[in-house]
Amino acid sequence: KRIKEDVSNLLEVPAEKNYGDFSLPCFFLARKYKKEPHKVAEELKNKIRLNNYFNKVEAVGSYLNFFINKPLLAELTLAEILKEKDKFGSGKEKKKIMVEFPSPNTNKPLHLGHLRNMFLGESISRILEKKGNKVIRANLNNDRGIHICQAMVAYKKYGKNKKPDKKPDHFVGDFYVLYNQKIKKEPSLEKEAQQLLSAWEQDHKETKVLWSNMTKWALEGFNQTYDQLGIRFDKTYNEHDFYWKGKKIILKGYKQGLFEKEEDGNISVDLGPELGRKVLLRKDGTSLYITQ
Repeated sequence: KRIKEDVSNLLEVPAEKNYGDFSLPCFFLARKYKKEPHKVAEELKNKIRLNNYFNKVEAVGSYLNFFINKPLLAELTLAEILKEKDKFGSGKEKKKIMVEFPSPNTNKPLHLGHLRNMFLGESISRILEKKGNKVIRANLNNDRGIHICQAMVAYKKYGKNKKPDKKPDHFVGDFYVLYNQKIKKEPSLEKEAQQLLSAWEQDHKETKVLWSNMTKWALEGFNQTYDQLGIRFDKTYNEHDFYWKGKKIILKGYKQGLFEKEEDGNISVDLGPELGRKVLLRKDGTSLYITQ
């Protein structure tokens, strides 16, 4: 019985489909019986007598790979659904689970990638609820940062105080596109966007009014889409409400010697050969996405 439990706990789902639906690494059994893992896998393959739920079992190196009889599984699942109807999949789990989606940036409209995340988030939420859990649907609006200021710069220079004449998140997105078009001929726009971000973090009144208007337009457009799709959220977070907390942690870490100040004034951290050096605070004190 103990070995049966150990084997069950060791079963894995292979990353590649050609290695089956379940895989059993045989190292544990090899140590127990003092044999080479690949020999244990081969011996088990020859001894196992499969039932109708599996098509085949293969020994590949030190692993034993099992292939499910998918047509039979589909037939049994559909029969169970038809029998249980609305009760299918229900359970008595009592966990409290937060599902966060789609967490858009407020400088452009929702796109197909957000639709994918909305459908996934809502589907996962419903499945978890069906199993008896208390689900909190959460959304994070990434409503500050250099990308937001790029759209703001374009509106400030070329918007002429125009109000939305189309779905408002698309209206805001047009200025983000315009910025990326104009910067090819006007590279100075990059500096203007950075100056606007610095002004925003210093609570410059005119900058904050512009930001507030464009954020409001973007969110209005998002909400129209959410309403059309029947998407709702129990909790909405906004990056501007807590971005400074990350900034505070970085400054504290710098004083403690955890982070370094580079020659150009940026505060950064070396995360090793794989991730490299990351800037955490710019030399003008403004934060990046990683800061949060």
